[in-house]
Amino acid sequence: MKQSLLKIINPLLFLSMLFQFASGIGMAQLHLGWMREVHEINGMAGLALIAVHVSLNFKWFVSLWQRKR
Repeated sequence: MKQSLLKIINPLLFLSMLFQFASGIGMAQLHLGWMREVHEINGMAGLALIAVHVSLNFKWFVSLWQRKR
């Protein structure tokens, strides 16, 4: 179950980060006012995806932390 969720979350997270980069450029360079709202909404969605990604991989993060000690 966890692996199937990660197969969905990881590409969505990648696309979200890619879109965040593009919308940031759209805001700064092209001076598109509506892009600010898109950038902000996508930022919140990206943070939610990061939280899900970390929660699904939490045991792996802990194992890395314990190996370094």
